[in-house]
Parts: sequence; structure tokens; C-alpha cells
Amino acid sequence: MSEIDDGGHFFPIKDDGWNPGTNGITRRDWLAGLAMQGLMSMERMPTMKGGDPIKGEGDIAIVAYTFADAMIAEGKK
Repeated sequence: MSEIDDGGHFFPIKDDGWNPGTNGITRRDWLAGLAMQGLMSMERMPTMKGGDPIKGEGDIAIVAYTFADAMIAEGKK
């Protein structure tokens, strides 16, 4: 099984002595969230690959992560 490239961590929080710090959200999750917001704001939903209509939250998540993966791949060129 191939591993999905998450693009690394975005907005990491450093350990400052008070807060233990975290790696932050992944670039993939951040980009998918932005794509999801765009999809949810559209008057008409686009279709999935193959022309099937987007139905429900599961399909929206699939499309959002597809956009995120494409952005990460394009950014590495």
C-alpha cells in the first residue's frame, strides 16, 4: 500500500516551557478544509470523477482531499 503524502505539518506549535507543543495540522488536512469550504459555498455541486453527482458529506470529503493531494503534488514540481 502506498503512503499518502500529507505535505508535512503546517502551523506547528513550539514547546515554550508552558505548552508542550504539537506538530500542528498537516498541510493535506489544511488544504482539504479550504477545498471543503469552497465546495460547500457553491450553488451547484460539481461532479465526482466519472460524472457521478456528489452526494453527502462522504463524497465532499473525498473531493476535498483529492484537491488537497493535487495541490501537494503540484507544489512539489
